[in-house]
Amino acid sequence: MNNFVKRSLSGALYVALLIGGIWYSSKGFVSLLFLLQIMCIIEALTLLNLNRILPRALGFLLALGSIFIASRHFLEKWELPPGVTPAILFLGAAHVGIMTFLVFVPTARLEIVPVKWAHAALYTLLPFVAPLFIFTDVDNFQFYVTTTFVLIWSMDTFAYIFGRWLGRTPLAPQISPNKTVEGLLGGAATTLLIAMVGIPYFTDELGRAALLGMAAITIVFGTLGDLYESKLKRRAEVKDSGNLIPGHGGVLDRLDSFLFIMPVTALYLYLLIL
Repeated sequence: MNNFVKRSLSGALYVALLIGGIWYSSKGFVSLLFLLQIMCIIEALTLLNLNRILPRALGFLLALGSIFIASRHFLEKWELPPGVTPAILFLGAAHVGIMTFLVFVPTARLEIVPVKWAHAALYTLLPFVAPLFIFTDVDNFQFYVTTTFVLIWSMDTFAYIFGRWLGRTPLAPQISPNKTVEGLLGGAATTLLIAMVGIPYFTDELGRAALLGMAAITIVFGTLGDLYESKLKRRAEVKDSGNLIPGHGGVLDRLDSFLFIMPVTALYLYLLIL
């Protein structure tokens, strides 16, 4: 089986499992988030050279605890102290800002072990608990989550296509040599078009202005998330974060954009839409 066929089949299965988990039931959605969260934190700890049992065990326990509290709030409408939800959302967005700084400053790196562990936890946990905090009283939360992923897949897919077709100008050659400005612009234009025309054709759940806001977040922060994970892999001297998904690498390789996009999108929806 050649790599293209392998990549296509595993990609289709990944999308089917993801969409199925989102739409099957609320409990299925929580279970999906927990599984993805665990796999992402394990891969992130590996990239940061935190391979010992203790960091992994602490990561698992923190993931379990955070998803338990968030899921009780989401499924059983647990009352939280005032200010907890916005504090979590602002923390997630602030941490994305810190990671953006790490992308653009070549000499910036995390060396202290507790700091690296805390960073891995925030990087991989907040994006998965944020939806559970903002969608507690939203009956059609599946629409918002699916729309987020559709925009991410649009950006990733068409940036790749335009990059292969027209790519000439490297975007960030020292971090990710294969990414090009032309790919970025092609992916951005297509994602904006899908937000303006494609999604409104199927549903009027969100207006075009709100969808364009989500698309803009996807374009900017999806690109940053991709570059950030590429920088982690370059420093770890590995091609992929893992090998769970044939032809694609690890789960972190598939969700690198999501980990930057979701905290900012959650804050955007919380402040302006929901």
